[in-house]
Amino acid sequence: MLNGTLIMNVFRFSYFNSLTRNTDCQNLRPQPPKEYEEALAKLKAAKDNEAYENIWKETGLSKPSILSGLHPNLMLPIPKCFGLDLMHLLCLNMEDLLLCLWRGTMKCESTDDMAAWPWVKLVRETWIEHGKNIENTTQYFPSDFHCPPRNPAEKLSSGYKATEYYLDVFGLGPTSAKPG
Repeated sequence: MLNGTLIMNVFRFSYFNSLTRNTDCQNLRPQPPKEYEEALAKLKAAKDNEAYENIWKETGLSKPSILSGLHPNLMLPIPKCFGLDLMHLLCLNMEDLLLCLWRGTMKCESTDDMAAWPWVKLVRETWIEHGKNIENTTQYFPSDFHCPPRNPAEKLSSGYKATEYYLDVFGLGPTSAKPG
């Protein structure tokens, strides 16, 4: 059964362990409720900030869920009550990964030569031009459209919305790319 724990495990492994070990995503398993409760108890028992941060990195938990306050007989146990977080997977994480690859800004091993990456295309003037092209499409969106895309070259690190990311990478981005 897929649930939010799978995404948490992928995040935890990719974020905290990306430089130290490889993870076979085919063998990730959902976290049983008992294991979640044990990890939460361990987090609550942290003696100081350093211990808290180590437990946070180990478990992926930073605090109890707001749903912990609900009566356990009236809900599915945590983490089984959480659905798969497709919005962040499909509208933030994938776009962030692709833009880091295309811009050549991905963290990598010191032995990896980014200059040899053939997919790095959105650099310097090309990135600025791409941003202007995306921003210029705003006039073609209806006024009631939730969030027309802003210039990613200027706004990417200051609150760029999931829908903007999605439109940039999968909708408008390919149309503004030049062949070659």
